[in-house]
Amino acid sequence: LAEKLIALGIAPMLGISETLDAIEAAAAIGEGWNQPESLPVVPPTVMNSADCLIPDEAEAKQILSVHGINIPVGKKISHRQGADDNDSLAAAVEEIGFPVVLKSLGIAHKSEMNAVKLDLRDHHAVRVAADELSHTGCELYAEEMVKNPVFELLLGFSTDEQFGLIMTIATGGTLVEVFADSQTLLLPASRSMVEKALRNLKSSVFFDGFRGSPKADFTDTVRTILAAQKFALENSRRLVELDINPLIIRHQGQGTVAADALIKFANPQIPPLVSNPERSKYHA
Repeated sequence: LAEKLIALGIAPMLGISETLDAIEAAAAIGEGWNQPESLPVVPPTVMNSADCLIPDEAEAKQILSVHGINIPVGKKISHRQGADDNDSLAAAVEEIGFPVVLKSLGIAHKSEMNAVKLDLRDHHAVRVAADELSHTGCELYAEEMVKNPVFELLLGFSTDEQFGLIMTIATGGTLVEVFADSQTLLLPASRSMVEKALRNLKSSVFFDGFRGSPKADFTDTVRTILAAQKFALENSRRLVELDINPLIIRHQGQGTVAADALIKFANPQIPPLVSNPERSKYHA
């Protein structure tokens, strides 16, 4: 009977489980055939990363802001413990508006080094935090505390010596290593590939509202990732690393905000900054 079916151009189904496997394989092949042709991946670039140019967090955020990524309003502050510069400190945070975050610039992993103070709600808290951060010996950076966060992602770009430029999207924040919840894409990645990678994360439940919590802004998350990818592609011959962690995903319709950023350039030239304060704010 199977031979007769084959002669008629019909694939014989021999067994329930085998039939289901065959249907699944056929569906996967059909899905693959219907995908648009992929763009060629970005080839590896040989870069000397021993002498990297690393803008501080404030500069890195301004670079990203110019390229369409939302950042909190921030301001650099010079402060030394016991110094009579409390007026400038107060003026800076007053301009930003409470609550604020205070950080030490030039430190990659601020939480581990106790170099960041969150949710400071008055001038006294800011002065105490500034004095506590003086042990780092770094310039301070005050910025607006991001409102209405739902959850956090990590967005990273790096160059693999075999595969070229790659992008990692992961559940972010301080527990990124604990959750080990990530997706890796070769660049360039299409919008549909980014959307699929986001949906494959365990944390994607927050986009649809988890147990009654507000829905997170999926549309702006995709837009932000594509904007960061565009920046990475434009700088592929000199970009050693780009990390945005955390990328704070806010309530639906309120966008995303890059709360911290690290950029490493192998080439000493930094992309020109455009002075545009409106691009340096996220909209409430």
